[in-house]
Amino acid sequence: MTTDRNAPPAAASGAVRCLAIIPESYLLTTRLMRDEYVDDSYGCPPHIPHGHPEHVVFWPVVGADSVEVGGVRHDLTVGGGLWVPAGEAHVVQRMPSSSLAAVHIDPVAWGEPGAEVRGVAVRPALREMLLYLIHAPIPPQQRRRAQRVCLELLTNEGRPEFELVIPQDARIVPIVRALLGDPGDRRSIEEWAWQLSMSSRTISRAFRNTTGMSFNEWRTRVRITRAVELLSDGMPVGVVGRRVGYATIGAFSNAFHRVVGRRPHEFHPVQG
Repeated sequence: MTTDRNAPPAAASGAVRCLAIIPESYLLTTRLMRDEYVDDSYGCPPHIPHGHPEHVVFWPVVGADSVEVGGVRHDLTVGGGLWVPAGEAHVVQRMPSSSLAAVHIDPVAWGEPGAEVRGVAVRPALREMLLYLIHAPIPPQQRRRAQRVCLELLTNEGRPEFELVIPQDARIVPIVRALLGDPGDRRSIEEWAWQLSMSSRTISRAFRNTTGMSFNEWRTRVRITRAVELLSDGMPVGVVGRRVGYATIGAFSNAFHRVVGRRPHEFHPVQG
């Protein structure tokens, strides 16, 4: 079975129709959004709606990033990705500091329904293999076998996973220990700066340099990580939200959905 890799995608009206970028005879290719494309018609033209003839999975290498599809902003964090079907118009805010990666997948090689925008898991093994394949000088047959493994790992998506990156900077160890011990700690970055006798800018840089996230983003990550554990134990949503620092169920639910892509109640154990 063959496919015309240069056939224009059925992108939404008004969206730019990009050209295929998967090399002939291969199954997929991975691009880093921070890299410059030789021609934007082959990549992701910044800040404007466009579609690709391939399925695309967007995922952050470190920290957090976002992709807009159909007017909805999808916030992505390490361990999770966003499946965008072939031809689906989307917008990527390609910034110099972005860690966002995009895996373009040949729809024929995928061989499964892929017509819906959805969250997928991008686990460590898959992530490392995709990054390795970007620059690894390996023979074509070996590369195709590795790409097939990547597709199999992506197919076995299960529940999207995310990771908590622990900052490796001695200056902010007290903050890290405090939040890991009590995710509900509401001290602001300014309060921590006063307590530790350093500037809030120094703290902010330390978090950004070691996690790819701001102080608030990392604290939210800690809270949601702990919330998943408590919800899985059957604790009520409202109790969990208060335990991890949110004043209302609505605020907790919104933050949870922003990070995980699902609502808190979906993590309650199924009653047999």
